[in-house]
Amino acid sequence: MDQAAAPASGQRGAERAPAGRIDQIDSLRALAMTAVIAEHCHILPFGWMGVWLFFVISGFVVTTSLLSRPINETSSTRLTQFYTRRAARIWPIYLAYVTIGFVASALAVHYFNWPAFVSFVLFYNNFQLAFADGLFKAFPVGHLWTISVEFQFYIVFGLAFTFLSRRALTGLLLVFLVLSPVLRFIGGEWLHAAGYTPLKAAFAIYSFSPMHFDSFAAGALLALGRERWARASGARALLIAGLGVMIAYIGVYVGVNHAHGATGVRMLRNIISGILYGDFRQVWLYSAVALLSAGLIATILAGKAAWVGFTRNGLLQAIGRVSYGGYVYHALCVRWVGELMRLVIPPATTMASKLEFGAAQFAVALSATIAVALLSYHWVEQPIILAVGRRLAPPKVSLGRRDPLPDGAA
Repeated sequence: MDQAAAPASGQRGAERAPAGRIDQIDSLRALAMTAVIAEHCHILPFGWMGVWLFFVISGFVVTTSLLSRPINETSSTRLTQFYTRRAARIWPIYLAYVTIGFVASALAVHYFNWPAFVSFVLFYNNFQLAFADGLFKAFPVGHLWTISVEFQFYIVFGLAFTFLSRRALTGLLLVFLVLSPVLRFIGGEWLHAAGYTPLKAAFAIYSFSPMHFDSFAAGALLALGRERWARASGARALLIAGLGVMIAYIGVYVGVNHAHGATGVRMLRNIISGILYGDFRQVWLYSAVALLSAGLIATILAGKAAWVGFTRNGLLQAIGRVSYGGYVYHALCVRWVGELMRLVIPPATTMASKLEFGAAQFAVALSATIAVALLSYHWVEQPIILAVGRRLAPPKVSLGRRDPLPDGAA
């Protein structure tokens, strides 16, 4: 696999790097999407980690794409094209889904939730959802706050990449690695003092974008230092560090739960699932997930570990390529499948029967999500991506490239 040259630290961020999609990263996207769907079918309580894997992948892929831009581009062109490409990838199906949901919900409950709708359109729904009413009552949109988080990072990162030197950009990303956990600590203390319940405080921290810029920064730093981390030794060290930190985090909070009187399986509560707040767990958990995710990506770049063989699976890669649409549509598929199943299956009353119902719902909803996402990608998203790519790139640049917008949204 090609590796990026290591430019001088004083040069601008727009140095050349490998362009195009990395198919094995798409396999990670597929796994991330699958984990999120399993979470929403109530069979994988830590499936939310798939979202943070998406965040790290996004930081890596958009940085790799920006590094591949022509060196002679002006700052204004580079910035305009970055935002145009991001908008072309994210807006069409997202805004269509939100608009349809807004109208459908309003017709169903006779209430137009304009504040929520505006928060989706202007990409601040994560704040609206944490501190006000950010949902449509009759249409599933609760998962889309993550798109707001992504877009807020892109606004900051696009400016930083365009106007900062490579050294300054790296320094800013390193600051994010430290600042985000600090903000999670400060936020937790403030929310506690303000009288927020643990559940509300946990979600406020979960959805507050600056508290999670460290995940995007981890992916971006991985792209900037790709020559180092794509080596087997560097990738192995990063993955071991990620696993070690995650295991240490779990071990510490098993001990904390035990100190609070928990025994048996209760010692595992609210560590990587449940209420992710209290005893400063919100400070460390997301950093551990980001480090582990970066280790997974680095190991794929190195291509040496035996376990990465599954990421070469063509079907998994194809699913990963349409995972953005899958993420947007999956909540609706999960809801519809669940409603249809309840019409023919007796209500689940025991834990075993609930798990069986969730597993069946997951299998059908995942299949439906992939089918809808494939149709959306080939008939809606890809034509828009290709049209915008042709408009922005000179013919000699766009010819022969599989995807003129390789920085697909996670």
